[in-house]
Amino acid sequence: MYVRLLRRLTVGLVVTLALFTAPQAMSPASAALLTGTPGDPPLPSYPGLPPLTGSTTLATVTTTATPCDDNGTDQHLTRNEVLTRARSWLSVGIPYSKERCYRNSYGDYRTDCSGFVSMAWGLGGSGSSYWTGNLDLQSYPISRSSLLPGDALLRHTGDVHENHVALFVEWADSAHTQPVVIEQTGSRDTVQDTWSSSNASLYTPVRYDNIVETGAIEVSSSSGRSYFGDGQHHAYELGASDTLQHFWYTPGQTGWSNATLPGSLTAEPAAYLANGQHHVY
Repeated sequence: MYVRLLRRLTVGLVVTLALFTAPQAMSPASAALLTGTPGDPPLPSYPGLPPLTGSTTLATVTTTATPCDDNGTDQHLTRNEVLTRARSWLSVGIPYSKERCYRNSYGDYRTDCSGFVSMAWGLGGSGSSYWTGNLDLQSYPISRSSLLPGDALLRHTGDVHENHVALFVEWADSAHTQPVVIEQTGSRDTVQDTWSSSNASLYTPVRYDNIVETGAIEVSSSSGRSYFGDGQHHAYELGASDTLQHFWYTPGQTGWSNATLPGSLTAEPAAYLANGQHHVY
């Protein structure tokens, strides 16, 4: 119970608890058991991208038929690492297909929009296990104002002509209405593009469960405080009888560690990182 809440606390800005409704994350092993997972067909059109004419990069990029190979366990990646992985496809221009896989040093993933995001996030299990209909198993909704590089914009309505997902890079405008994204498209393969505000409004901002924040960013919520420092995620919240619970996670470990701190509190705890020390009051 606490672990699930804390995974949702580790974001760079305040997010209301009403957003924390995504299903429990699927393990790589269970993801690999999915059979017949549908891919995402290309959209009939992409904002700002006319249909591709002439030759594609298909002749110069080696792909294989689905299902894609197993990619091991889910990765815990920083935002820079996510973008580096994404640009490994962008620099090549991978041909779009929901029935093919592309392998590079980051793994073997299906060459549609959701396969691309799965690769960028380092999702484990088969590289063809995830699509727009189940990426919520590895992510959770966030507010639009909370979008940071390496987050994603997801749309799944059940209509194959509308389902799509793209990786958020930055805002193109000071009003934060036009996102710059990297996406796997059926009209220009892997591209970086700027979406219109009207198109962006159709999508839900989501964050990968295992994103690793850097620095010392403090986050508050109605139940506790969380911050990131010295390579670890830390969170504090009130437990039974107002006991203070400390949870911490180190990227690479399995699950969260926790301990009950001495004393008790009758108000929301707070935590911060300063001068190399962790402080709680």
